Parts: sequence; structure tokens; C-alpha cells
Amino acid sequence: MSYNDNVKDAGDTIRVVIHLEQAYDVLDELASNPRIDTLSDTLAKLSRLTTKVINDLKNKIREMNDKECIRIIESARDKLQWWFRRQDELYNYVRSLQDEKKIRAELKRFAAYALAPDHTSIRIAECIEQYG
Repeated sequence: MSYNDNVKDAGDTIRVVIHLEQAYDVLDELASNPRIDTLSDTLAKLSRLTTKVINDLKNKIREMNDKECIRIIESARDKLQWWFRRQDELYNYVRSLQDEKKIRAELKRFAAYALAPDHTSIRIAECIEQYG
């Protein structure tokens, strides 16, 4: 039996966008006001940022000659291409919840996952900094 954690998957997918764009305020806003009616606005903002980051990463790869940087950035870019699916799964999951306390908890958990730095987001930032 496989367990699908839509909250964690969405947070893991969007994390690199949050850190590259320093969009902490978008998730801080959601975490401080975790309601289903604010989720749509948050997801729209994150989708715009995701499109920007995908394009930025595509352009940045052209300037690089470090194979490890290219590999890690391409991998992150490929993952971001599935953001539309992750946001849909997150939204549908949260909408299916009946308990307001559970909705609030899950939206805060999404923000926590998305804000948490990881090796990939740190490494991508280093690669981008290296190539100015």
C-alpha cells in the first residue's frame, strides 16, 4: 500500500521556488491566515513564481559549464513542471477536509514543508550565485 502525502509533496515541489525567489511572505501569509478561501490566492501567486523560476533556470543553465550544477538544476526544473498537479492534489485534499482545525493544521504544515531549506534548494542557490 502506498501512502500519498499531498501536503508534503506540494511543499517539497515548491520549496526551491520559495528559496530562489525569497517568497517567504507568501507562505507566512498563508500560515498566519490558514483558510481554504486564502489557499486559491496563495496557489496563484506560487504558480506565477513557479513559471518565472522555470524560465530563469532554463536561461541560467545556458550560462553554466559545471555538470553537477546543470544536473541538479535540470532535475529541479523537471520537478517544477509537475507543480500544476501537486497544487491540484493539495487543493482537492484540503477542500475534502470537513474539520476547520484540520484544514488550518494542513495549510500550516504545507507552509512549513515549503519553507524548510533542503540540500537541493541550497545547492541551486550556490550554483546560481557562482554564475552570477
